[in-house]
Amino acid sequence: MSYGSANSGSPARLAGSFDMAEPVVVLVFGEDANDTAAMKELVLALRPERVRVEQRRTPLVLVKGKDKAWDRKNLAEIAAVVRAERRRGRRCAVVAHRDCDDIEPAHERIAAAVEQGLRDEGIDQAVAAAAAWEIEAWWFLWPDAALAVNSKWRRPEPPRRDVGRIENAKETFRQALRPKTKDARPPRDYVGSDSPKIAAKVRELGIVQRRAANVVSQSFDRFAERVGQLALT
Repeated sequence: MSYGSANSGSPARLAGSFDMAEPVVVLVFGEDANDTAAMKELVLALRPERVRVEQRRTPLVLVKGKDKAWDRKNLAEIAAVVRAERRRGRRCAVVAHRDCDDIEPAHERIAAAVEQGLRDEGIDQAVAAAAAWEIEAWWFLWPDAALAVNSKWRRPEPPRRDVGRIENAKETFRQALRPKTKDARPPRDYVGSDSPKIAAKVRELGIVQRRAANVVSQSFDRFAERVGQLALT
């Protein structure tokens, strides 16, 4: 499969003098460290060729409940980070994560707004990871990855095949992992720090393209397509 440049036709790029022998660095921003770590693993799974992916702790962008002015400020701060990297001669792409807290197709609107905002800041290679409802909905795609993290969990079965339409996905996923039978020593519950562990198993097991039968996620498909379009060489 051949890919074009993501977000072609964008406005003027941030200036910089680059070492073209070095691969593009994918900078991952998000709402918290667990989510950015999970995004890093998914990018590596989707693009297993020579690629460098780095998490950035700040700015913690796109925080839910903030207004548009806050979003614009955060996008400008991302651009400042990219600008600093480009002054060092590094070519950069950006992945920005934000849970939708809404069902599909809300991810389309949210992702488009994030990507347009980054393009307006001069970042021509930008991918929004807008998980509907939350990133935990995506983990239903790879039940083997969850079991590889904790073999005592129950194999997670989603309540519906289109997992992007599951409300309160984190709690739904947590409940789906609990064994149905009572045990004197039940396994611990899923917590947010398990998210990057599951993503790492998706990469390590090489199953990002091998999903559970009849389980779909439009928001993940959009993310995977955009990551595939990044020009990383």
